Amino acid sequence: MVPVAEKAMSNLLRATVQANELAEWYAANPNQIFLHPEAQYLRGKELLSSADIALILWGDADAAPSAVQWANARKELTKVPLQGRRVGYRFTDMETAVLSLLPETFPYVPGAPDLMCKDALGVIPLNAMASERATYKCMFSCIGYTNISMPLTGSNGQQTIFDKFHYTEDDGTPITFRTHSLRHYLNTLAQMGGMTSAEIALFSGRKDVSQNRAYDHMTSNEVQEPISQALKSGMNAQLSPYQSSRPVNLRSKFSLVSSAAGHTTEFGWCTHDFAGEPCQMHRDCINCEEQVCVKGEGEKEKNLRNLKAETEHLLANAKSAMNEKEYGADAWVKHQTMTLERINSLLAILEDPNVPTGAQVRLDIQNAPLIANSVEPARKPLQFKRRRALK
Repeated sequence: MVPVAEKAMSNLLRATVQANELAEWYAANPNQIFLHPEAQYLRGKELLSSADIALILWGDADAAPSAVQWANARKELTKVPLQGRRVGYRFTDMETAVLSLLPETFPYVPGAPDLMCKDALGVIPLNAMASERATYKCMFSCIGYTNISMPLTGSNGQQTIFDKFHYTEDDGTPITFRTHSLRHYLNTLAQMGGMTSAEIALFSGRKDVSQNRAYDHMTSNEVQEPISQALKSGMNAQLSPYQSSRPVNLRSKFSLVSSAAGHTTEFGWCTHDFAGEPCQMHRDCINCEEQVCVKGEGEKEKNLRNLKAETEHLLANAKSAMNEKEYGADAWVKHQTMTLERINSLLAILEDPNVPTGAQVRLDIQNAPLIANSVEPARKPLQFKRRRALK
């Protein structure tokens, strides 16, 4: 693809030279019409014939009939009677009509307020991409979506570039697609070329790598091929052999095994797998199902009681704000109420003499506590009924 891209850029630079020169000339002379060398002698002439107009516009004096149609379609040009039945047009009117063809945002490219037309790659002589219209010698235009889409898709019955050069599908049917298909094609090439998901998202201007999925069109064989090649080259040479003597835990006994804590919190232990994803609760441990509190840890129970006092204070403030009809206060009342209820539920369990020291306590989202005695891991976790918040 690199040689193709380099050739395409070279062709674009060469094809836009004339338009860049026109844009640079108009930037320096915004109130004058550009005249190519063959039409220079007409500058300063008061009246122009239709042949003169054709020469200025398209460099072809024989296109006088088309010049008459062009002049009749523009209100800026007024006919001036000449000898016999001939008519002419004022040079100043012709100049005004041509200058009106400049982009509305000139000297800047439409949609790019910091990019001048003379420096842009996407400028071409006016009508340069039109199949049935003559290319202007005195005016340029900025390439827009329509300039790209119509030759590719054949909109409004226009012949596509594939039809023009007799390109077809392998079975002989016409090539048809949408312009957005090119984005899918480039993404597929990037995936096949080994680019990472992050690189593809950055290249495509996406906010999230998950958006790459809609553009993944690799077949199962194409996905498997790099893996097969890596295995053939000896990638698995350093892998440890399978140990058949390792014990296997039955699925029926999995629920009886206590979860190992992987992260400490102010109030207990977090069982969340941080290798899989970051914390989804933003460290709001009390309202998280993955926190486990252990009865008998004095410092953590002290922190829990301090949190209760803070939450009661915050709840009082939120209720006061809600009474004053402050926007969003109701949401804080709801959150602090739920938090306080969960704190009271935990403290009630930890202070319950029937719960043995060392028991692991976890609240689900409805405050139904699950308690397991870590001293007896094979024992089925005790199920306690939900406790209401203490008043």
